[in-house]
Amino acid sequence: MDDLTALGGGMGHVRDTVGVAYSITPVNPEVLKVVLDRKVLSSGAALWLHTFLSSVSSDSNRVEAVIVEGKSGRQAICAKIFVDATGDGDLSSWAGATFEKGRSPDGKAQPMTLIFRMAPVNLEKVISYMEEHKEEFHHETLFGELRTHPILGVSGFSSLFQKAQREEGLPIQRDRLLFFSSMRRDEVIINTTRVLGFDGTQTSDLTRAEVEGRAQMLALADFLRFRIPGFENSFITASATQIGVRETRRIIGDYVLTAEDVMTGRKFHDGIAFGGFAIDIHDPAGKGVTCTDPTAEYHIPYRCLLPIGLGNVLTAGRCISATHEAFASSRVQATCMAVGQAAGTAAALAARKGIKPRELDSGELRRILAQQGALV
Repeated sequence: MDDLTALGGGMGHVRDTVGVAYSITPVNPEVLKVVLDRKVLSSGAALWLHTFLSSVSSDSNRVEAVIVEGKSGRQAICAKIFVDATGDGDLSSWAGATFEKGRSPDGKAQPMTLIFRMAPVNLEKVISYMEEHKEEFHHETLFGELRTHPILGVSGFSSLFQKAQREEGLPIQRDRLLFFSSMRRDEVIINTTRVLGFDGTQTSDLTRAEVEGRAQMLALADFLRFRIPGFENSFITASATQIGVRETRRIIGDYVLTAEDVMTGRKFHDGIAFGGFAIDIHDPAGKGVTCTDPTAEYHIPYRCLLPIGLGNVLTAGRCISATHEAFASSRVQATCMAVGQAAGTAAALAARKGIKPRELDSGELRRILAQQGALV
């Protein structure tokens, strides 16, 4: 974030005006790409773009190699330690790890969303409508700070949105709009599409979900232009590289993070990262969103990164060991970044020492992470 901000591509961690008790981290995605490239290459890592995990070669609870497919054809990568940062737990599950999907008891996962951007938007007109129709917006909206906060967050326009659903067939299974201003004051990021009932680990489902997400994007853009004050002259400037998948596999590890851990701000002797985001569950079968804030920040134990039955694999990102409810908090990007730092550091330590990740002293890992500037 420091490097990104120095290049004009970020502004650090700030609160938006939706009013919930956590911050967001606005970025310019084009600058971020360059910063991330530099970070990876300066670390000495070999960067392989245009490459997908294809299969896993494992024996006796140990992954020997991963098979990848790319523009160069099929290749094998051997290593002492592997970090599964696929998001979907592909490496771990293909190697035989136990996993869960979705909620109990029906296994349905949170819906997918295609994020897109629109500009130019007259935020003064947006804010004026919000001030005149406060009852249509999130009850914690910071109405007194709409013009002074660096990022405008909007959760509402409920009457206009629901009217369009009833009378104009707006095909979005939500009860309101959700969008944020970007680092440009005349551009907004729309987080409102909702694609239900697809499995993010299946190619056919991902394809159909992405097609539906784009169709919803166009319908939303028309609705915004013709119905929402401030969007009269706006158009779509960009859409996400691919549809955003909230939930697929959660790899079962030596410890399973629970909703109680999240809500009570539980700390662990082997905590390697903090979480603090709300338990934010988008209804897998309907329109609603439930958002429950923890009483305090909580620890993610190192044990959540250790898949049961696999000796040389760590997980990172949204596929770590957690229940459906706890996952709804730990899945967000900032937390995934912190967990990823811990997983990469642990993998390097274990490889250097010639031991399994499970044999690593979590106290030593915590000390090194603290030296790196991580919050543990």
